[in-house]
Amino acid sequence: PPHAGSTFYNFKGQHSIVLLAVVSASYKFLMVDIGAQGRHNDGRIFKESNMGQRFHNKQMDLPPPCPLSNFRNIPIPYMLVGDAAFQLTEYMLRPYPVNQLNRSRRIFNYRLSRARRISENAFSFLVNIWRIYRKPINASLKTTESIIKATVCLHNFLLSTRQYRDMADDTCRNVIQENTAIRNVSNIGSNTHSQLAASIRNEFCEYFVQEGSVPWQEMYI
Repeated sequence: PPHAGSTFYNFKGQHSIVLLAVVSASYKFLMVDIGAQGRHNDGRIFKESNMGQRFHNKQMDLPPPCPLSNFRNIPIPYMLVGDAAFQLTEYMLRPYPVNQLNRSRRIFNYRLSRARRISENAFSFLVNIWRIYRKPINASLKTTESIIKATVCLHNFLLSTRQYRDMADDTCRNVIQENTAIRNVSNIGSNTHSQLAASIRNEFCEYFVQEGSVPWQEMYI
């Protein structure tokens, strides 16, 4: 916006707003928050957003907790997958810190990174299909937000077509094959968390090295 100064500056020194989204396993944007200042990290934006507040206050209409397959028969809540910019909570998984890793935690971090590729690929696919994102958008804040809303809605609509969906699947496979390492982030969120949040993450960690293991995960830790 005019006279905004450094309010919307991101870490690259560019004016920007943030599209923060919850993405499904099929690349669909389920919830979006548009327009936050680019200078803030994703964790802070999510925490202060309407959808973040609804998760925090347990106001989301989520399925009830259920066991991870037949593993231990302990009910586990449905979780969001985040990176190190987010805080570990009872509804958000984040990687283990690099200074606290052992074999099972490295596997967990790899599996979390692999799952997170889905949301990263959804954003990449949005940029690749809608050319307006390939260069800075020369428009007012209100118009820019409308452009983002429109492309997100069109993206979700086109996912119902097989051609668009297959293109998204191909993008996902290519990215996972080329790079499965955890990507560095410019902003690190709080590492404080509750005992319950830690125990939920530990359950996933144990599941990924036992019943939920996959043959190739040892290659990437």
